[in-house]
Amino acid sequence: MDQKLIESEWDNIQRMAASIITGEVNPSVIISKLSSKEYSSRTKRAFVQYNNIVKSHFILQYIHDIDFRRAVTNALNRGEKYNSLYRAITLLNNGQLKGTSEIEMEVWNQCTRLIAAIIHYYNCYALNELYVKAKTKEEKAFISQFLPTAWGHVNLLGHYEFCVETKADWIVDWIKNFDWKETKEKIPK
Repeated sequence: MDQKLIESEWDNIQRMAASIITGEVNPSVIISKLSSKEYSSRTKRAFVQYNNIVKSHFILQYIHDIDFRRAVTNALNRGEKYNSLYRAITLLNNGQLKGTSEIEMEVWNQCTRLIAAIIHYYNCYALNELYVKAKTKEEKAFISQFLPTAWGHVNLLGHYEFCVETKADWIVDWIKNFDWKETKEKIPK
């Protein structure tokens, strides 16, 4: 590592970081400029040196700390589960976006994200209520293994009517009557 280069360019590095944090500059502008093969400067070389320090620290911590490694894996898995949910929703139309213009496709994309967020919220709400209601550590451990991005219990191909009146407390009743031992026996091992 070239420590003198980093020290000599530290003011420029801090200035760029402050510009991004304050919103004065869009991060993509700085990243695209620094990523360009044609652009070369002392600041860019200092960033590369500084990045080597950060990357080495991350790799060493990942190798050494089992809890950190588990946290990184869990975060990656959560992202992959959300992507799987998003793909499941988009594949309902044989993987074809509805719409012919760029605006219609963006609306379709945002609607898909909204549906995924609703499913995620519904699951989080139900899991939180079940966890709070849990009486034993074993029951809490059982509930904790479920992911809020699951969609197997959601009918993605159903017909929905949002204008009809329904019993609003159906989920509260379901949570009240939930029997975790009965559910645990139904799960294949």
